[in-house]
Amino acid sequence: AVVSTQSTGRNLLTVQPFFKPPIIGHSEKKLFIKRVPARASKRDIERCFDSFGSIKDIEIIRHKKCAFIESFDTKVIALIIHLSSNGVIFRVLGQNVFVERFKFKVKS
Repeated sequence: AVVSTQSTGRNLLTVQPFFKPPIIGHSEKKLFIKRVPARASKRDIERCFDSFGSIKDIEIIRHKKCAFIESFDTKVIALIIHLSSNGVIFRVLGQNVFVERFKFKVKS
């Protein structure tokens, strides 16, 4: 933000933002998985989560050691998030992975 004073006989302080802050949303059908093992395949990740319901798509970003899981059903994602926030540990190829709701920025 830019802070400036106006010369109107009084010292007034005005704040003008450089940019509009992005609106942060989340997807009801998508998960963000951190610390995915480098050698993990889509099938390895699917094995960890498909017992909760059907998985629509898995995208692995190897250089960032993360993945995105999309489900057909919002209840599947809600259940996995609930379990994760209550201490359930998910493992892919024997390594603990961390589960978060997928968040995205909306350009305005």
